[in-house]
Amino acid sequence: MARKSPYEGQDRAEWPQIAARLAAEYPFAVNGFLSTVDVVWAQTFQLDKFQKELGDLEFALDHGMKPANLPKPFKGLELGCHHFLAVAVARELSRLHPDLWRREEADWGAILRFLPDGQYSLKILVSDDSGGLQNAKGWADESRPSGYVLAIHLASAQSKRFRLRWGWIDRNDWGVVAGRQIVPEAVAVAKMVWLSPPIS
Repeated sequence: MARKSPYEGQDRAEWPQIAARLAAEYPFAVNGFLSTVDVVWAQTFQLDKFQKELGDLEFALDHGMKPANLPKPFKGLELGCHHFLAVAVARELSRLHPDLWRREEADWGAILRFLPDGQYSLKILVSDDSGGLQNAKGWADESRPSGYVLAIHLASAQSKRFRLRWGWIDRNDWGVVAGRQIVPEAVAVAKMVWLSPPIS
């Protein structure tokens, strides 16, 4: 059974306090995500060559390359760089903590099922660092990520620089602006906690 939103019926002024309480109560230390993603990022972007190859393959896919021809480390890139990176992070977290997480994929990124208690499952998505949670792809209303969310904000599509925030997002927090799926920054600020400083 899906967990009831902790924000249901609560005054908006109380949202930041609820977000802090959720972080303190979450069974996996949310600050642990920062060190884990940092390691994953270092592995993923360990060579400048990888970044160049990532960009070249994105270009090739945009110009007719068949997904079946992608090299093994880049399988899934046809769904977009943001999706590819979210799945890579989920894969590593499930590998590092197989007793806690089972990875699944979604249109917008990845899901980590929390094995001891499914109510604490986590959605992972990669967003631009231009405010709020953003994704260029369109999703059906019913597939918008809701529940606990780990958002990885990138300075650019092939950037090594990122920052993280974590919190609970409800499906009705999402809107569409100019074809992009967006959770407005005011909502994200109130319902999520930053796990890393701004990108300089």
